[in-house]
Amino acid sequence: MSHHQYVLTLSCPDRPGIVSAVSTFLAHNGQNIIDAQAHERGIKLIGATAHYVTSDLDEGPIIDQDVERISHRDTPDALVRKGRDIERRVLARAIRHHLDDRVILNGRKTVVFMD
Repeated sequence: MSHHQYVLTLSCPDRPGIVSAVSTFLAHNGQNIIDAQAHERGIKLIGATAHYVTSDLDEGPIIDQDVERISHRDTPDALVRKGRDIERRVLARAIRHHLDDRVILNGRKTVVFMD
């Protein structure tokens, strides 16, 4: 669901085969908070999380996460660009781990076997 504004409103069962990536810039209501709060408050790190899709929006078992340090010199557009780059990396790694059978579900957590 990365960079899409779609939310499933129908009953959505847990889907351990479907992977989603979420930027840390997305508030719980799905609104982008970069220009309004993050830049003004001088955040120092941005990141993204890739997880399995569950019926609870953005609450599935986490497969991968990454962060990047940012500077006061970064514009809101630069933050968006960096956030998207991080999302792409995290999503690519999570899908690769899933396809290589390196992810084991353990309740609401995952165990990921790295290289």
